[in-house]
Amino acid sequence: MIKGKILKITENTVYIGYEDGSLKEIPIESCEFEPRMGDYVEVYGDIAIKVEGSNESTPVKKHKSRKSKIKPILIALVVIVLSVSAYFIMNKVTISQNTSSSSKSSTSSSKSSSSSSSQESSSSSTKSSISGNIPKNLLTIDYEERTDKQKYSSSFDYDKWIHDEFPHYLKLHVRGEVVQILKDQDDKGILIQIVLNEIGRPGLGEPVSVFIPGDYLSDIIVEGDKLDLYGKTYGVKQYSSGDSVVMRPFMIAYFYERDK
Repeated sequence: MIKGKILKITENTVYIGYEDGSLKEIPIESCEFEPRMGDYVEVYGDIAIKVEGSNESTPVKKHKSRKSKIKPILIALVVIVLSVSAYFIMNKVTISQNTSSSSKSSTSSSKSSSSSSSQESSSSSTKSSISGNIPKNLLTIDYEERTDKQKYSSSFDYDKWIHDEFPHYLKLHVRGEVVQILKDQDDKGILIQIVLNEIGRPGLGEPVSVFIPGDYLSDIIVEGDKLDLYGKTYGVKQYSSGDSVVMRPFMIAYFYERDK
């Protein structure tokens, strides 16, 4: 095989010269090596092989075809388009969720406000401060006056009491079963609801609200306890129950005994 010398290298072609003056062109991809100006090669069909005797020269790198350059550009464009589309889709979903959340929050706030207004409309709601609505002189009493049972009357007219026609500040003794216990918001005592249960006494089976100041809570009271309560009347207490208003005879108790 005749040995030729690389005379010229272009982007896609290698030019090989021979001693007889002939010139051969081969694609640069046919070279199984990095072609250099001055290299000696032997060509077998479409394959060029470098042989001994090549001179040192500056290598010329094979240039990538235009197709190999276009492919990364297309991939980059596709990625950009997909990223922009995803951004707008996510932004639309976020706006929709925020709008829905805002609407729910507004509805919830409206309901909460309506509920609060309904509860506050009752001046004597069970959640309000009970002790704050009682004159201070009714929250304390002299020890001897408090414990002298003979000074407490057991006679009263329940119908007049519940219609607030019964005297205020009247020392009274009642007996009943505890059906509910509420703590004063100002932590100055407890409010209990009792059902009068003494046979032969006024108001049998009827409810009465009794506030016991904290200073006079001698032992723990639980629902179901049967108590004798000694205190002073103070009109009626108003409660809200749904859309209805409930009235209860009201008194402050300074002394009580539990039926054991």
